[in-house]
Amino acid sequence: MSKLATVVVLLLLAAPLGVEAQQQGASHRRIGVLMYQTMTDEFVPLFAAFREGLRQAGYVEGQNVEIAWQDARGRHDRLPALAAELVRLKVDAIFAVGPQALKVAKSTTGALPIVAIDLESDPVADGFVANLARPGGNITGVFLDLPELMGKWLELMRDLIPAPRVAALWAQRLRCLR
Repeated sequence: MSKLATVVVLLLLAAPLGVEAQQQGASHRRIGVLMYQTMTDEFVPLFAAFREGLRQAGYVEGQNVEIAWQDARGRHDRLPALAAELVRLKVDAIFAVGPQALKVAKSTTGALPIVAIDLESDPVADGFVANLARPGGNITGVFLDLPELMGKWLELMRDLIPAPRVAALWAQRLRCLR
């Protein structure tokens, strides 16, 4: 993910917390981060942007927001216990990174807000939301595997980088119907 996309995504994710902070004063919040993958160098810019977005919304880690990190280290069997631990810690929201973490977070709680960054799933087809217009439930976030948005993405790219020609490669995931 590019740095620009990361910053935009994470500023959007932090915005709801900022609105509430302005309404109630800068109260202490706890955010749970649930990851399937091991924290590697590729995630450093993502979480730097996450912290910056929070800071711009009035939240500073260690002052008025605590981030509870749960990393399954690539082991799916660890995710349910880690998600349950976030619920036990009474986090205000869960930030689920990737489809595996999102599936487990969704099955663990129907009450806590879940903010997802999932670049692989179709949120409707995979059952995370009812539909795009009215998702319902407790999940929001960014899902990029939506072919129906390709035209809009190309339009936005054209606006950002004027070019006479644009080419796009798309690897469509095959689904088995049973």
